[in-house]
Amino acid sequence: MKKIYFIFFINFFLYSEEILYQEIQYNNFLIKCYSTSKILVDKIYNKKNEYFFIAGNKDSNFSLLIELPYIKGSLVKISSNYNFYFELYYDDKKNNLVLNNLLGDFNIEIFNSILNLCIKKRGIDIVSGFSSYNFISYTDNLFYIYLKEGRVQFIKKKNITIIISGESFAFIDGKNYVSRFNDPLTAKNILVNNLYSNLDKIEDSRYFSNLEKKFINSIIYNKIFIDNNF
Repeated sequence: MKKIYFIFFINFFLYSEEILYQEIQYNNFLIKCYSTSKILVDKIYNKKNEYFFIAGNKDSNFSLLIELPYIKGSLVKISSNYNFYFELYYDDKKNNLVLNNLLGDFNIEIFNSILNLCIKKRGIDIVSGFSSYNFISYTDNLFYIYLKEGRVQFIKKKNITIIISGESFAFIDGKNYVSRFNDPLTAKNILVNNLYSNLDKIEDSRYFSNLEKKFINSIIYNKIFIDNNF
């Protein structure tokens, strides 16, 4: 797979480390990526969409801003300081920015309600407008969200669950838990323990994709997630 890099270096006298900057034009959106170590950006085409996947290793101090030229300020900010992966595309029919295969530990902020952000997990669409939340996910059927501001909808077939500021939602082994874990650090430990309890299933393709296997191994064994063979 051909890899595409858009890397520029910016030196700030207030910082002792270099900031890597990547800028992507996508439809009408301007996507700005900042990090302190190399991240991987690749454009992919399929029959339905043109989309990007973005991946990085821990301690990259990664931040992504999504902007429109005729709107002042950013629409969305996604940041992480852990191993991460996600695919990004725009669904013009629903006016949603979509994050697919979102893996890692993120802070997500949506600054207005011009469009929604939709995170797709196995059988669940997580839709948010103006909001701010922590999102932790290590596999497609294992995730946690703590909502700091706004509201978020969880759409599973015809059932809709809504949480508001100060509430949390966990999806573990096909079961939903609302307002059970209100501390993201505790929730993170629970998710990691769940991975350890399922070590025997990691190499079984019935349970995890190759991407999930690579990500799980990077978490459990403290490995580099993206490398020259990614």
